Amino acid sequence: MHYIVKIIGFSETGLRLLSVLAGFLSVIIFFQLVKFITDKDTAFWSTIIMAVSPFVALFARMARYYSLGMMLVLLSTLFCIKTLKSGGKKISFWLGYVLSSSLAIHTFYLTIFIIIVQNILLLIFWTKNKISIKIIRWWLISQLLIIILFFPWSYYAFTQLLNTGKSGLVAEVKSNVINMLFLFYSFSYGETIFPWNPFVIISLPFFLYLLIKGLYYLRSKKILLETLLYFSVPLILMVVLIQISSVYLPFFKIPSRMMFLSPFYFLILGAGMSKIPSLKKKIPILFIIFLTFFISHKNYFADKCFINPTYITPARDMAHFVNFHLEENDLIISDKDSLFHLYFSPQKSKEALHFFTLEDSLQIKEYLLRNRHKRVWLITLNRDRTLNLYPFGLLNFLNSNYKLKEYKGYLPQDPLFRMVKEKMMKRKAYKYRSEIRLFLR
Repeated sequence: MHYIVKIIGFSETGLRLLSVLAGFLSVIIFFQLVKFITDKDTAFWSTIIMAVSPFVALFARMARYYSLGMMLVLLSTLFCIKTLKSGGKKISFWLGYVLSSSLAIHTFYLTIFIIIVQNILLLIFWTKNKISIKIIRWWLISQLLIIILFFPWSYYAFTQLLNTGKSGLVAEVKSNVINMLFLFYSFSYGETIFPWNPFVIISLPFFLYLLIKGLYYLRSKKILLETLLYFSVPLILMVVLIQISSVYLPFFKIPSRMMFLSPFYFLILGAGMSKIPSLKKKIPILFIIFLTFFISHKNYFADKCFINPTYITPARDMAHFVNFHLEENDLIISDKDSLFHLYFSPQKSKEALHFFTLEDSLQIKEYLLRNRHKRVWLITLNRDRTLNLYPFGLLNFLNSNYKLKEYKGYLPQDPLFRMVKEKMMKRKAYKYRSEIRLFLR
């Protein structure tokens, strides 16, 4: 990403480009993988579902590791299967496997779960005498190379996993059930349509039907065990990780981090669709599912019904509002995570303004006591996961020493969803994703 931004420039296009390309390539690699292990018809339907999935559309354009990790996991899986099918004779397959697996772990540490699954499968095949000792030797060498390539980063990976912020959702059996249910929901519908939408309720039996039919078909192709292990082992390890490492992720943070598993879910759905005997019988199912997808996509582009409003922080709109109403010598205090500073571009005639971030909260109070600004802007970001970062102390200070002139909330949460979230989080949920306050002395 660093080099792409250097070439294209620091812009939304530059930041998103790598993720979008990885998402596009993931679809192509996925088709090749499914065709290789099943048949062309299953590959076609699995790829169609993946290509139009609201879940993939949501996360594949984010400037994060999500789609790149998914692409590399698919590459690792494809090279792994081709290596074993060829009897381990092609060095290019071994090199492709080691390189893609290593890059996957460097991109997102938890993709190591897929390497663990591959080792479990190899052990099963070895006990059933399906692979030779020669392949085992080469396999052990490939695993050693992956470990050596990742070893310099292992300390940082371990440290980052232990230093994840806490949320209001306690890591207990109940929350783990919610995590798993929401993962399947997100993979199926994306995260821009609420569960009580009528089309979600209507389409749910069709998804379940395709899953059951797909599992039966994969069983007939003798790849059911592999598919289930690829999907279930990383989920189990994720639950264990949450339980033992203080990584208290809210339920709506899990799917994005497990995006690399979604293709295996689409494989089951596609297998189910391919085994429906005629197009005439497929059409009603496709109509309901794709109509639900359409509603989810429409909400996404309309900034509506986001289950996790983190993905729609309105930085551009807030910066435009402040720029328009800005006066000379205004003080602006902004939450760095709001990305307000990336879009804020005041006119040259207003150079006297001062800019702080909320991380300097103590310094801001001291500054305000020494410099008596007439107008102070406060741009805040509401969070679920890191509520402790909200500047309650600074807000109380401003309310005590200034008069609130204007308040503007951005992206209100759906009232019903807010109520549900409050019950699950066991605390008050915020009304707006972002807020702007203008204080006058």
